Amino acid sequence: MINHPVPDEPFQLDVLRALYDYLARVGSDPAGANQIVRKALGAPHGESGDQLLMAFQLVTLQRLDEAAALLLQLGLKDPALIPPVYQVLAMVFKYLTTGQPLPTLAMYGMNPVVAFYRQYPGHPAAQRALVDLLLYFGRVDSLTNVLANVDPRAFSAEIGDYQQCRHRLASYQDRCQLSIVLITWQRPEHLRHTLQQLRESLWSTDVEIVIGVNDDWEATREVIREAGISKAVFNTSNTGINFYRDVFPLAEGRFLIEIDDDIAAFPPHFDKAVIEALESDPELGLVGHWPERYHLLATGEQQAGLAPMHQMQERFGMPFGIGPVSGACAGMRRQDFLQINGFSRATLSAMSGEEMQLIRKLSVHGKVSGVFFNQGLEVKVL
Repeated sequence: MINHPVPDEPFQLDVLRALYDYLARVGSDPAGANQIVRKALGAPHGESGDQLLMAFQLVTLQRLDEAAALLLQLGLKDPALIPPVYQVLAMVFKYLTTGQPLPTLAMYGMNPVVAFYRQYPGHPAAQRALVDLLLYFGRVDSLTNVLANVDPRAFSAEIGDYQQCRHRLASYQDRCQLSIVLITWQRPEHLRHTLQQLRESLWSTDVEIVIGVNDDWEATREVIREAGISKAVFNTSNTGINFYRDVFPLAEGRFLIEIDDDIAAFPPHFDKAVIEALESDPELGLVGHWPERYHLLATGEQQAGLAPMHQMQERFGMPFGIGPVSGACAGMRRQDFLQINGFSRATLSAMSGEEMQLIRKLSVHGKVSGVFFNQGLEVKVL
């Protein structure tokens, strides 16, 4: 997938983009780099704006604890500063992947945002920050009390999100054992090969395939028809992986396994290992297979997968590690996906992959994630 413009409601992704732009420019044009940040945050002029910029700079230096302390001080001093302060906090806990372990990053905004609300419980800025955080992590029970005290006209979108989350949880019902979920864009032959490999490798028989199509090619539609896939949704434009926000909710299986559309080979019965791991350990959140080999299509060469960076152990006689998960083949319980409120209040992009979103949200619900190694997953790289 290619990188796309930030959507109309970026959910702080625009601040993450400002961070990338700042880092690219600060060495040659510090004043211009600072202006990028001030504009993205809507930072006020004067001392408070300077301190807000300083907190952002501390984040870029991975001095996250110092940044959090300064942001807390600013928000408690003046509730008018909570919106830009929250922009920085949310950028960290929603999108940042370096500086601290991912579960620690996920908790980054909790204490400051709760402190703002306790000091200013009736202020819309403090309310909005807390509501966004709780919606992002799917903390529905905590939301009930908070939303009871807000102006419903000003919080209509958030109340709608909250009601939808509660409805999905209350009406949960499995329609099949397994949902395979993927999106595709302008590579029908790769998609055809992936679907053929999928059929040959599945262990489960009660399976649906849910596919999101980011192009308008007839050739893509022909592949989908050939495969007999009835649950397909077609995008009006290519929005990249952010289309998963629309595609994942269509799945109705007990388990969800996301795959890429450019798989060269799946491990035999790859779904069996994922499902049995999830069934055997309630603390596991996202479970997948680590790519063992990459096929570099531009050169025709093959390259070994990334070396493990995980806490290694063994499961079902196979090497397994707690840590990062590849979106090329990753599964979870659909109940957990609903519990974390899916991809709500976040934007998926090349800067913020779907697997990282799932891992950080699941971690707040006490779940760890991991992958099986050396089982034969091979991925094409364009």
